[in-house]
Amino acid sequence: MSPGVFMGSTSESHGWCWSALGWSRGNGTIGFSLVFSETSGSGCLSQGLLNVEYHSVKEVIIMAKTVGEILKASNRPVVSVTAEVTVRSALEAMAHHHIGALPIVENEILLGIFSERDYARQGELKGRSCDNTQVRQVMTSPVISISPETKIDECMQIMTDRRIRHLPVVEGTNVLGMISIGDVVREMIEEQKELIAQLQAYIHG
Repeated sequence: MSPGVFMGSTSESHGWCWSALGWSRGNGTIGFSLVFSETSGSGCLSQGLLNVEYHSVKEVIIMAKTVGEILKASNRPVVSVTAEVTVRSALEAMAHHHIGALPIVENEILLGIFSERDYARQGELKGRSCDNTQVRQVMTSPVISISPETKIDECMQIMTDRRIRHLPVVEGTNVLGMISIGDVVREMIEEQKELIAQLQAYIHG
């Protein structure tokens, strides 16, 4: 988890502001160092430094979910196309399923990925007709993929470092689905809400 600011509120006029200095994990414990401020409508009531140590990873839910768990919960169908289909067919499939990218699969093997960015850069800008161009001519290959055991914070790191927005999830040679930057952001927001709730319970407990 990168340092950041998380906001929690217990009422309309009274709440807590958390500023995470950092966190560490080791020897079966997870530790957080945070600066916190108790606030009200009239301003800051108190400030302090909170060091929290959890002796079991089960005691805190923070960046704990795997992409496999997220795919299972979403129950989304695996949508893919072969490399021989036209770009228009791929775009129509993306529009029909309201998705921004497709894994390209042949004989159950992931060959690449086709996204709206590929269409814009490799198709439209180069004057290629979407009716006469095969996906294999514009897809990104080789493709960066992840396993279902990959954690959400790892996904965010990969997407940030590689400047990509979609990651196919692969187990062996089987494509299980796709994780997007939107999936990652939504899950991180939910996990930060859970962290705030746990820290509030810690202080008031």
